[in-house]
Amino acid sequence: MSLKKPAQLQQKQTPESHQGKKFFKNKISSTTISSLLEKYVYYLQYEKNVSPKTIENYSLRLNRFLEFCGDIEIDKVNRMQLLDYRMALHKNNLNVKTINYHIVAIRAFLKFVLKNDIDCMSPDKLELAKTPPREVNYLDEKDIENILAAPLENNKNELQKARDEAILQFLYGTGLRVTELIMLQKKDIKLDSNQFSVVGK
Repeated sequence: MSLKKPAQLQQKQTPESHQGKKFFKNKISSTTISSLLEKYVYYLQYEKNVSPKTIENYSLRLNRFLEFCGDIEIDKVNRMQLLDYRMALHKNNLNVKTINYHIVAIRAFLKFVLKNDIDCMSPDKLELAKTPPREVNYLDEKDIENILAAPLENNKNELQKARDEAILQFLYGTGLRVTELIMLQKKDIKLDSNQFSVVGK
Protein backbone atom coordinates (compact mmCIF):
# COMPACT_ATOMS: atom_id res chain seq x y z
CA MET A 1 0.00 0.00 0.00
CA SER A 2 1.53 3.27 -1.11
CA LEU A 3 1.15 6.45 0.88
CA LYS A 4 0.02 9.53 -0.94
CA LYS A 5 2.11 12.59 -0.52
CA PRO A 6 0.35 15.26 1.53
CA ALA A 7 -1.18 17.92 -0.62
CA GLN A 8 0.84 21.10 -0.66
CA LEU A 9 -0.95 24.22 0.33
CA GLN A 10 -1.16 26.68 -2.50
CA GLN A 11 -0.54 30.19 -1.24
CA LYS A 12 -3.01 32.62 -2.72
CA GLN A 13 -1.24 35.36 -4.56
CA THR A 14 -2.17 38.77 -3.26
CA PRO A 15 -0.64 42.23 -3.75
CA GLU A 16 1.02 41.70 -0.35
CA SER A 17 2.54 38.32 -1.18
CA HIS A 18 3.22 38.61 -4.90
CA GLN A 19 6.85 37.77 -5.53
CA GLY A 20 8.90 40.36 -7.31
CA LYS A 21 6.70 43.23 -6.18
CA LYS A 22 6.99 45.36 -3.08
CA PHE A 23 3.96 46.57 -1.17
CA PHE A 24 5.57 50.00 -0.74
CA LYS A 25 7.43 51.48 -3.65
CA ASN A 26 10.74 53.08 -2.83
CA LYS A 27 10.02 56.74 -2.44
CA ILE A 28 12.36 59.49 -1.34
CA SER A 29 10.64 61.94 0.98
CA SER A 30 10.49 65.39 -0.57
CA THR A 31 10.69 68.68 1.32
CA THR A 32 9.11 70.84 -1.36
CA ILE A 33 6.19 72.99 -0.27
CA SER A 34 3.64 70.96 -2.25
CA SER A 35 4.84 67.65 -0.82
CA LEU A 36 4.76 68.94 2.74
CA LEU A 37 1.35 70.53 2.20
CA GLU A 38 -0.03 67.14 1.20
CA LYS A 39 1.31 65.64 4.44
CA TYR A 40 0.02 68.58 6.46
CA VAL A 41 -3.53 68.19 5.14
CA TYR A 42 -3.37 64.48 5.99
CA TYR A 43 -2.14 65.39 9.48
CA LEU A 44 -4.99 67.84 10.03
CA GLN A 45 -7.61 65.40 8.80
CA TYR A 46 -6.53 62.09 10.33
CA GLU A 47 -4.36 62.99 13.33
CA LYS A 48 -5.79 66.29 14.54
CA ASN A 49 -9.31 65.48 13.34
CA VAL A 50 -10.07 69.12 12.59
CA SER A 51 -13.29 70.15 10.88
CA PRO A 52 -13.61 69.92 7.08
CA LYS A 53 -14.19 73.69 6.94
CA THR A 54 -10.90 74.37 8.73
CA ILE A 55 -9.07 72.07 6.31
CA GLU A 56 -10.74 73.83 3.38
CA ASN A 57 -9.69 77.27 4.66
CA TYR A 58 -6.11 76.24 5.45
CA SER A 59 -5.75 74.52 2.08
CA LEU A 60 -7.00 77.60 0.25
CA ARG A 61 -4.61 79.97 2.03
CA LEU A 62 -1.58 77.69 1.88
CA ASN A 63 -2.10 76.93 -1.80
CA ARG A 64 -2.12 80.67 -2.47
CA PHE A 65 1.24 80.81 -0.72
CA LEU A 66 2.47 77.91 -2.88
CA GLU A 67 1.26 79.69 -6.02
CA PHE A 68 3.15 82.84 -5.00
CA CYS A 69 6.45 81.20 -3.99
CA GLY A 70 6.50 78.31 -6.44
CA ASP A 71 7.18 74.73 -5.42
CA ILE A 72 10.53 75.40 -3.76
CA GLU A 73 12.22 73.57 -0.92
CA ILE A 74 10.75 74.62 2.43
CA ASP A 75 14.16 75.68 3.77
CA LYS A 76 14.39 78.28 0.99
CA VAL A 77 11.39 80.21 2.35
CA ASN A 78 12.55 83.35 4.14
CA ARG A 79 11.11 86.39 5.83
CA MET A 80 11.53 88.68 2.80
CA GLN A 81 9.45 86.31 0.68
CA LEU A 82 6.75 86.45 3.33
CA LEU A 83 6.88 90.24 3.30
CA ASP A 84 6.48 90.21 -0.49
CA TYR A 85 3.58 87.80 -0.06
CA ARG A 86 1.85 90.14 2.40
CA MET A 87 2.26 92.99 -0.07
CA ALA A 88 0.80 90.87 -2.87
CA LEU A 89 -2.23 89.97 -0.75
CA HIS A 90 -2.71 93.64 0.08
CA LYS A 91 -2.54 94.59 -3.61
CA ASN A 92 -5.30 92.04 -4.24
CA ASN A 93 -7.54 94.10 -1.95
CA LEU A 94 -7.54 91.69 1.00
CA ASN A 95 -8.12 93.46 4.30
CA VAL A 96 -5.77 93.25 7.27
CA LYS A 97 -7.89 90.67 9.08
CA THR A 98 -7.99 88.34 6.07
CA ILE A 99 -4.24 88.71 5.50
CA ASN A 100 -3.71 87.75 9.14
CA TYR A 101 -5.69 84.56 8.53
CA HIS A 102 -3.25 83.70 5.74
CA ILE A 103 -0.28 84.32 8.02
CA VAL A 104 -1.81 82.20 10.79
CA ALA A 105 -2.14 79.30 8.33
CA ILE A 106 1.52 79.64 7.29
CA ARG A 107 2.68 79.78 10.91
CA ALA A 108 0.76 76.60 11.74
CA PHE A 109 2.22 74.90 8.67
CA LEU A 110 5.79 75.88 9.61
CA LYS A 111 5.24 74.61 13.16
CA PHE A 112 4.19 71.27 11.69
CA VAL A 113 7.31 71.17 9.52
CA LEU A 114 9.63 71.92 12.46
CA LYS A 115 7.80 69.39 14.62
CA ASN A 116 8.78 66.76 12.07
CA ASP A 117 12.49 67.66 12.26
CA ILE A 118 12.64 69.49 8.93
CA ASP A 119 14.61 72.73 8.83
CA CYS A 120 12.62 75.81 7.88
CA MET A 121 12.07 79.40 8.89
CA SER A 122 10.89 79.90 12.46
CA PRO A 123 7.14 80.64 12.60
CA ASP A 124 7.89 83.11 15.40
CA LYS A 125 9.33 85.48 12.79
CA LEU A 126 5.86 85.94 11.31
CA GLU A 127 3.99 88.66 13.12
CA LEU A 128 0.31 89.47 12.79
CA ALA A 129 -0.70 92.98 11.85
CA LYS A 130 -2.61 94.95 14.44
CA THR A 131 -6.31 95.25 13.72
CA PRO A 132 -8.68 97.87 15.10
CA PRO A 133 -10.87 96.65 17.96
CA ARG A 134 -14.12 95.18 16.75
CA GLU A 135 -17.08 97.50 17.12
CA VAL A 136 -19.94 95.86 18.94
CA ASN A 137 -23.50 96.90 18.13
CA TYR A 138 -26.09 96.33 20.83
CA LEU A 139 -29.81 95.78 20.54
CA ASP A 140 -31.98 98.03 22.66
CA GLU A 141 -34.99 96.77 24.58
CA LYS A 142 -37.42 97.69 21.80
CA ASP A 143 -35.38 95.74 19.22
CA ILE A 144 -35.43 92.64 21.41
CA GLU A 145 -39.17 92.89 21.94
CA ASN A 146 -39.75 93.16 18.17
CA ILE A 147 -37.58 90.10 17.47
CA LEU A 148 -39.30 87.96 20.12
CA ALA A 149 -42.74 89.05 18.87
CA ALA A 150 -41.96 88.30 15.20
CA PRO A 151 -43.29 84.68 15.22
CA LEU A 152 -46.65 85.83 16.61
CA GLU A 153 -47.02 88.49 13.95
CA ASN A 154 -45.72 86.69 10.86
CA ASN A 155 -46.92 83.09 11.24
CA LYS A 156 -50.50 82.01 10.61
CA ASN A 157 -49.98 78.41 11.65
CA GLU A 158 -50.33 78.04 15.42
CA LEU A 159 -47.83 75.19 15.63
CA GLN A 160 -45.21 77.19 13.74
CA LYS A 161 -45.84 80.19 15.97
CA ALA A 162 -45.22 78.10 19.09
CA ARG A 163 -42.13 76.49 17.56
CA ASP A 164 -40.52 79.75 16.42
CA GLU A 165 -41.32 81.55 19.65
CA ALA A 166 -39.75 78.70 21.65
CA ILE A 167 -36.61 78.83 19.47
CA LEU A 168 -36.15 82.58 19.92
CA GLN A 169 -36.85 82.48 23.65
CA PHE A 170 -34.40 79.60 24.03
CA LEU A 171 -31.64 81.41 22.14
CA TYR A 172 -32.24 84.66 23.98
CA GLY A 173 -32.51 83.08 27.41
CA THR A 174 -29.50 80.76 27.19
CA GLY A 175 -27.04 82.47 24.84
CA LEU A 176 -26.70 79.35 22.70
CA ARG A 177 -25.39 79.57 19.17
CA VAL A 178 -27.81 78.57 16.43
CA THR A 179 -25.66 75.56 15.48
CA GLU A 180 -25.61 74.41 19.12
CA LEU A 181 -29.39 74.61 19.30
CA ILE A 182 -29.73 72.63 16.07
CA MET A 183 -27.52 69.86 17.50
CA LEU A 184 -29.51 69.68 20.76
CA GLN A 185 -31.25 66.32 21.21
CA LYS A 186 -34.20 65.35 23.37
CA LYS A 187 -31.93 63.14 25.50
CA ASP A 188 -29.84 66.23 26.37
CA ILE A 189 -32.76 67.94 28.11
CA LYS A 190 -33.57 67.10 31.74
CA LEU A 191 -37.09 68.30 32.37
CA ASP A 192 -37.09 67.21 36.01
CA SER A 193 -34.27 69.63 36.87
CA ASN A 194 -34.86 72.24 34.14
CA GLN A 195 -31.35 71.65 32.77
CA PHE A 196 -29.79 70.66 29.49
CA SER A 197 -26.29 69.80 28.30
CA VAL A 198 -24.70 71.04 25.10
CA VAL A 199 -21.34 70.56 23.45
CA GLY A 200 -19.99 73.57 21.60
CA LYS A 201 -17.07 75.95 21.35
